[in-house]
Amino acid sequence: MPNRAPNRGATHRKTGPDRLALYQRAQEAIEFLIECNGHTTLTKDAFATTMASRYGRKWLRMDGRGNRRMVEEVMNLTRDQDIDQVAASLLGGFVVAYAPNLGGMTLIDPTGEVTLDHQLHMLSGDLQRQQATKTINRRRIAYWKAAGECAMRAGDFKLGRLLSQVENEVNATGFVSDNLVAEYMAALGARGLV
Repeated sequence: MPNRAPNRGATHRKTGPDRLALYQRAQEAIEFLIECNGHTTLTKDAFATTMASRYGRKWLRMDGRGNRRMVEEVMNLTRDQDIDQVAASLLGGFVVAYAPNLGGMTLIDPTGEVTLDHQLHMLSGDLQRQQATKTINRRRIAYWKAAGECAMRAGDFKLGRLLSQVENEVNATGFVSDNLVAEYMAALGARGLV
């Protein structure tokens, strides 16, 4: 069986050494942000560098610079506590987020009153990521069109129509519906590509 990427929507996640280390990084980030009264003006890179000076090199990349990806993984982990019960039990509902409007890291505290500013910053970050994803998807429209035309020329009309539907959805909304994603993945599976 080929190696496959983990199912990001799974409700049960493995708790191997990498995952346990990520839980620890998240706890460190929460502790630091609590000491900063829930907000710091540090960028993600600067946050990672500051965390490294406090908690060790595990917050750095191999080249010695702050590990932005680690910060983003911590943010995702804290945001996904509703589907990761281990994280929920270890992190207590605290969410580490980036506040693009203030230019810094912020902590959403579930035990106290969450300020409107904290909520707005987290939501604006989510919307900015959504817009970036739409832009990336729309840049791929020509690829969907070319793949559909190639499938049609090869006589695979079912796949050609499916690719054309994906192209149309991305062109209209910037996204592909869950049903169409499932159909596409099934088509790839039938070809042995997933």
